Amino acid sequence: VELPTGPVVLALRAKVPLLVAATYARGHRYRAVVLPPLDLSGLRLRRRDIQVAMDRLAERFEELIRREPTAWHVFQPYFNGAESGRAELLAQPPGSEREAAL
Repeated sequence: VELPTGPVVLALRAKVPLLVAATYARGHRYRAVVLPPLDLSGLRLRRRDIQVAMDRLAERFEELIRREPTAWHVFQPYFNGAESGRAELLAQPPGSEREAAL
């Protein structure tokens, strides 16, 4: 899975903290979780540093996903390679036209 680098690049360029957050639904209520700022100290706008920051960001997403693994949905196709068509089909909502074709 490849994540977009935009948030990291903007945070490094603006020299501001990058927060990772999620909301979880509980019936008709929602719970928001905001993790501590991502450590970007000592990093600059260099390819190697951006990759370091992206790895840290991915670890934060993993932490949030582990809390509620069934609560996640990707709104953009992030799957690469030969399996992408199948993965995209499986990501469709139940009852959708594409699911019926399976």
